[in-house]
Amino acid sequence: MQSVNKQRFLTVHHTNGKLSIAQSMLPGKEAFEEVMRMVMQKVKVSSG
Repeated sequence: MQSVNKQRFLTVHHTNGKLSIAQSMLPGKEAFEEVMRMVMQKVKVSSG
């Protein structure tokens, strides 16, 4: 997660490149935090 000018971004690096998800693309802070939790859970499951 990265913050630029009070805007938060989640950057996901994958085999075909990367994807950035801005908090402003989602309905609110809670939705952004839920996406972060879901991605982190998936990464933990995939890596072991």
